[in-house]
Amino acid sequence: MNRKLCILLLIINTLPVLSGSMAIAGKADSTYKAFYNEAKAKYAAGNMLGAVTALEKALEADPENRKGRKFLLSTLVELGTECAHNEDFNNAVVYLDKAKKLVPGDKDLNEMYLLVKDLKDNAGGLYANETGMPDIEQICQRGNYRAAYEKMRKMGADKSRDIEIRDLYKKLKMVSMTIPGITGADDKSELLKKGIGYYLSEEPKGAINIMQYYMEKNPEDREASSLMRSIKAEYPDVAKEESIADGMSFTESKLYKALNYMYENKYDLAINECNAILDIEPVNLTALLRLGSAYYSLGMKERAKDAWTRAREIDPAVDEGLDIFMEEKKITIEVEKKESKYESKDQKDFENSISYYQKMEKQLDIKERIALLQRIVNKYKPRGVDISKIQSMLENLRGTKKRIE
Repeated sequence: MNRKLCILLLIINTLPVLSGSMAIAGKADSTYKAFYNEAKAKYAAGNMLGAVTALEKALEADPENRKGRKFLLSTLVELGTECAHNEDFNNAVVYLDKAKKLVPGDKDLNEMYLLVKDLKDNAGGLYANETGMPDIEQICQRGNYRAAYEKMRKMGADKSRDIEIRDLYKKLKMVSMTIPGITGADDKSELLKKGIGYYLSEEPKGAINIMQYYMEKNPEDREASSLMRSIKAEYPDVAKEESIADGMSFTESKLYKALNYMYENKYDLAINECNAILDIEPVNLTALLRLGSAYYSLGMKERAKDAWTRAREIDPAVDEGLDIFMEEKKITIEVEKKESKYESKDQKDFENSISYYQKMEKQLDIKERIALLQRIVNKYKPRGVDISKIQSMLENLRGTKKRIE
């Protein structure tokens, strides 16, 4: 239950004091008695609103009747409290305001009234935030950060009782001032949206890593550079931890850190570094090999097998760790294969590499596709395998990349 509502319910326990604080006497006449009895009957039937109306009419006939005023006060407070408990703050304020006027100097009742009024003033934004959040998330996923921010602003998100909503609002405000929207659907745009998505989801490590990688590939993007500086300023400890070694690229720095951690037997940290690379470059062969080795060293052999299998799918000739693993477990690591028209081992491995490329093609950006095809060419061309088909694909991709840039 909301903290303020809890306080409100505690205040209800003071009602006997409130009722006893009045010292107003009055003489009832027949009109007063009729309405008073009507109020008692309606209250007994659970019709508190009807009881209030009847009591107000009774007090019109005898304004200073102590018994009637006491009954009206307790009914108004009970009715107002019930409305507040049901989060009907508009009516709660109306009833408690009427009660407050009966005993204007009562401190507890005034505090109760102010608490409910505060809840009423913030209620519109609170409910709108709770029901509108899925839509906000969809708008952000489309890259429309200014639109998402404006919607949250109109919903009153800055006054939400949910701290996560208030934090998201602040982050969206900062992002929308720097990058109002990302309209493209190319690899560059998707990478930037992914980095911003991590930031909005309170995943600063992923956000900083992707922004650093993005800026390395797009150093001319001033808006993204400004956003990255703001994110690093918000999370200085994470920024320091994820800093890139001087003279190295993002990937080189992460691989270097992973290797050093493995030398120091800090395999869990090595796994983090490898996964940071694979989050951006899912077919980075070295990262997969080191990831498998780190898992194996921790005794997590099934995860090691998975990483090494993915590495062999990229390069079927990879043997790092696999022979040891297969000898120990007495199993064979299977890689998806198709019916091959080639007879030599090199040609079969080449076909497997092409099959993997075709499976991964849609998940890779153009630079990654070029890099993967180039590795295949470099490996199998010296072995006499006919690489003319993928050589043509490689040239076409390079032409496309040049036109885009």
